Amino acid sequence: MAVTKEELYRLIERIEDPVELETAYVAVKAIVEHGDQAWYWTERWQAEEREADEDTVVSAPFDNIHDVMRDIRRSLDEIDKETPSSEHPAQKEVR
Repeated sequence: MAVTKEELYRLIERIEDPVELETAYVAVKAIVEHGDQAWYWTERWQAEEREADEDTVVSAPFDNIHDVMRDIRRSLDEIDKETPSSEHPAQKEVR
């Protein structure tokens, strides 16, 4: 979902918490400086980042490399179901 500059400014104006304002500043600065990485700041990607952070805190480490690979393959299968392979050409190379 694209946001116009006006909408972004209105959203930032509503932030009252200094910590949240600093976070918004860092995000906007990163987008401006690294426009080719704007995807990182999309709501979907950030939700997945939060999920990964939670998994890191909640999950026990993998017992062995086979468990790691099984989890990676499962994740890639989920991505395959959601996204056309043309958008993720590198994922085919991982397998």
